[in-house]
Amino acid sequence: MTSAFQMAVRAQHSTPDQIARSRALQAVEAPDSLRAPTDAPAHLQKAYGAAQRLYAEIVVSGTEGVELRAFSAMVGKTQLGEAVKILRGSGAVAESVEPRPDSDRPLIVFRAVEE
Repeated sequence: MTSAFQMAVRAQHSTPDQIARSRALQAVEAPDSLRAPTDAPAHLQKAYGAAQRLYAEIVVSGTEGVELRAFSAMVGKTQLGEAVKILRGSGAVAESVEPRPDSDRPLIVFRAVEE
């Protein structure tokens, strides 16, 4: 949880768009399938936290979705693999493979599943 002081300091150094995006990310409610079990070890709890952050980014992106290759910039590389496994297994996101106009390699895009 971010304190009021931390939010005030960030607000001084942020644009209105950044502040609105930050508030939108904080308002996203993660589904139960993305919550860590109470007896999970610390490294799995961190991975579930990373999966929740990725899910928030996916929800805020709307129908555009988020590319898999962008995930490493959002969470640390050590938690990335576990977080993606958790997302894929949660049923909260849909994964699609789309053509990339400038390359033969396709894009892997995640979008939130409508409940």
